[in-house]
Amino acid sequence: MAEEVIIQFGRGERLLIATSRYRLGAEPLMQEYFQAIGPIAGAYGFSQRGALDVVEADAGSFKPNNFVGFYSFPSREAEERFENDPRWPAVRNRRPEIWSDLRISRYDLGESISWHFHERKIYEVRYEWFSGEGDDMETIAATGGTVIASFVQGVHEMLPPSLQGPTRIRIVEWPDLATAKKARRGGPAYQRVDALYTRVSSDRAI
Repeated sequence: MAEEVIIQFGRGERLLIATSRYRLGAEPLMQEYFQAIGPIAGAYGFSQRGALDVVEADAGSFKPNNFVGFYSFPSREAEERFENDPRWPAVRNRRPEIWSDLRISRYDLGESISWHFHERKIYEVRYEWFSGEGDDMETIAATGGTVIASFVQGVHEMLPPSLQGPTRIRIVEWPDLATAKKARRGGPAYQRVDALYTRVSSDRAI
């Protein structure tokens, strides 16, 4: 596998960031779900762009057991057409049988993105809830991290639905897991920070 993996998105695309915890024994149902959704969403330009495997989570009771996936539609309008497809609701209603926890966040991209992921590094996907500015860029930089992505004003779909969507999602690059875990996260402005420590998989194609 190449030491560097690049994921790119174009301006105007609709980015989806998703992670989950699937139920014990739900793998066959999950496979059926993806087989069903593929032809429907694909007709509207849906694409799986890449994924990072979850190594460890510091996110309270949320313990994803697979990966953080990055997906896209060509535009918000394309996704809306997909959502209105009469075949979609029956497939979507299967989700609670498969996942106990599911987070899908959507963002309209105002500019193009080019992410460079290195297999020897750790990528912290941070779900942040805060009031005020909630800006700790200097603290992250001082402890060895680099913020490579930051998204606000998203549309969030959460399962269970009682969980409110995050104020912001950021991706922070760290040299290793130990450094990431030692770094001071959050501050008085933060109500909650869920950290998913991820890496490029040695066997997952991106």
